[in-house]
Amino acid sequence: GKWLIYASNKTLVKQPIIGGEPISVMPRGVTSQPSPDSKTIVFHYFDPNEKNKNPWKTGLTSFDDLTRLDNIDIDPERAIYRWKPDGTGFYYASAKRNRNNIWFYTLEDNTSRQITHFDDEKIVNMGVSPDGTRIAVSKGKEKSEIIRITNFD
Repeated sequence: GKWLIYASNKTLVKQPIIGGEPISVMPRGVTSQPSPDSKTIVFHYFDPNEKNKNPWKTGLTSFDDLTRLDNIDIDPERAIYRWKPDGTGFYYASAKRNRNNIWFYTLEDNTSRQITHFDDEKIVNMGVSPDGTRIAVSKGKEKSEIIRITNFD
């Protein structure tokens, strides 16, 4: 590819690999994944105008027309997107009915289908094999605690 894509200050940015100034691709774009042919980017972004539903959205944009944004009606649990090697769609983690599973979004007909049927733990990360025949999944439990620390000076 000719571009380096990264998030900087919660803005999706592209920069020529050979050097040059960074170009803002999508304000509020946090996590992105370019397609195998580097023509399309799927990304997770924040919509400050959303008042009724989850303000975190999934979008698609093209390198040819960075101003165009296609909002995808999926509700990913985490901003983990992995393209199928042939570029026909992408995998994502979603929590439906309190179950964290992998789904596949098809670009041809804009539909999603469930790939896994896990009953426990959250998907932390995943990867697709280069030939697209296998998916590696890292799962785990989230645990958080609040600790009060006093008299530490």
